[in-house]
Amino acid sequence: MQFLNSVATKKKLILGFGLIIAIAVISTSLVYIQLEKTKRNQELLLNVRAPTVEAGLMLTSGINQSLSGLRGYLILGDDPNKADIFKNERQLGWQGIDKALTALNQFSDNWTVAANIEKLKDMNTLIKEFRNAQQQIEDIAHTKDNIPSFDILLNQAAPKAAETIASLTNLIELEMDQASNPQRKALLKTLADSRASFALGLANIRAYLLSGDEKFKTNFLNLWQKNEAQFEILTTKSKLLSSSQSTEWNAYQENRE
Repeated sequence: MQFLNSVATKKKLILGFGLIIAIAVISTSLVYIQLEKTKRNQELLLNVRAPTVEAGLMLTSGINQSLSGLRGYLILGDDPNKADIFKNERQLGWQGIDKALTALNQFSDNWTVAANIEKLKDMNTLIKEFRNAQQQIEDIAHTKDNIPSFDILLNQAAPKAAETIASLTNLIELEMDQASNPQRKALLKTLADSRASFALGLANIRAYLLSGDEKFKTNFLNLWQKNEAQFEILTTKSKLLSSSQSTEWNAYQENRE
């Protein structure tokens, strides 16, 4: 009986020590697994996530710098020296953007969120469009093509307006050579008023195109309305014109259209 008890005790001891060892092995394994997981997370944080955030900040800084350079060029780019400074600043901004994008694309190989990878692809496309848009703005700034309507004014309307005013001026000068009477005095005044309203209207439409201020547009419309009324008066009095004046009158009508 004592022998059996001794054997049973040994089995219990062996079983107990076995359980302790098994628990120790399992515990050690779990700790090891957690340590490896922590190590991987640490490496991911140090080698991917933190650099990703840093690259994102660099990208933001580059975008802001490129915009700052472009704004400076738009405002002060008429001066060649300042234009070069702001162009260089914009290029430095784009160097930062390119460097940041390259880093982000490399880091994305280790990203674990698929949605973020898709967002990066979209951002690459948007950055290309952003670059092209900035370049187009820089290319067209400080040129007559910057405002198409102003280009039309300079190259089409202004020359025609100059011819129109020249015709009116010739009419006035020819009228001054005519014998004076109340009708001709009234005609001369209408011619002078017509030239003034036309010239002032041209000045106001130019100011409106340059500034966008609605008051210049309103001034132009009011002056053009006056010019229309004066044109009607001149049309009714055109029979008073001499042959040389009639030539200028026809030119005035043609140019005014």
